[in-house]
Amino acid sequence: MRIPPQVSGCSIVALGHFNPLIFRPDWLQDKEIVVGSDFDGIAIDIIHPDIVQFRLPWGLLQVDRDRFSITAMQEPLVRACDLFVKCFQYLPETPIMAVGMNREVHFPTQDEMQRDRVGNTLAPTQFWRDLVESEGRKAGGLRTLTMEQSLIKEGRRARVDGAFGWIQVKIEPSVNSSVPFGIYVHVNDHFDLTGSSKNSNGKIVAELVAAKWDATVRAAEGWVDRVMELASGT
Repeated sequence: MRIPPQVSGCSIVALGHFNPLIFRPDWLQDKEIVVGSDFDGIAIDIIHPDIVQFRLPWGLLQVDRDRFSITAMQEPLVRACDLFVKCFQYLPETPIMAVGMNREVHFPTQDEMQRDRVGNTLAPTQFWRDLVESEGRKAGGLRTLTMEQSLIKEGRRARVDGAFGWIQVKIEPSVNSSVPFGIYVHVNDHFDLTGSSKNSNGKIVAELVAAKWDATVRAAEGWVDRVMELASGT
C-alpha cells in the first residue's frame, strides 16, 4: 500500500572542482536555466567566492569549491535533473569526479507497532534479544540499515551495470518530528568517475544524469514502495 510521504525530495550531488560564483542567480537567468516565477522567488542565503547558496521556490542550490548540490523538495522533482543538466551543458569542461542521484522520503505509520514491523522484518530481533529487550520489554531496535549493491572491479567498488560506484538503500526511523512514527528511506545511486578522464567532465556527466535519471527514480520508488508495504503489512 502506498503511504503518502510527508517529506519527499530528490537531489543530485557532484564532487569535483567548481567556481561557486559562476552559479549566481543572474547567471542562471541569463542562460535561461531559471526563469519567470522561479527566478523571482529566489531567496539568497550567501554569495561568496567559496560558497553560493540560495533557495528556489521548489528547492535548494548549494555550490562550494568541491561540491555541487541541487535539491528538489516539491513536485515535479525532475526539476533537479533539468537544472543540473542545463548547468553543465554550459560548463562542459568542469572537472567532475563523482555524481550521485538521491531519493529521500519520510513517511508516517499508524503507531509504534507498525513502524517496528519494518525494523523487525529487516533485522529480526531474535539475534539481538539481549541488546534490545529488558525484562521482556522492548529496550531498543533498528537504528539504521544500509544495503549496498557493489562488486570489486579493478580494486574498486563497481555496480552490476559495469560502472564504478554503488547503489545504496538506507532505512532509519525518521528524526523529523512532524512525521508521526515516521520511517526514512534514502536511495543513493552513485557513480565514481575518478581515474577516467573521458568520463569526468561536465558535458559527459550531464549526459549521464540525463540518461539515468528516469531509471534511477523509478528504481528508488520501487524500494520506497517495498518498505511501505512492510509497514502496512500488505
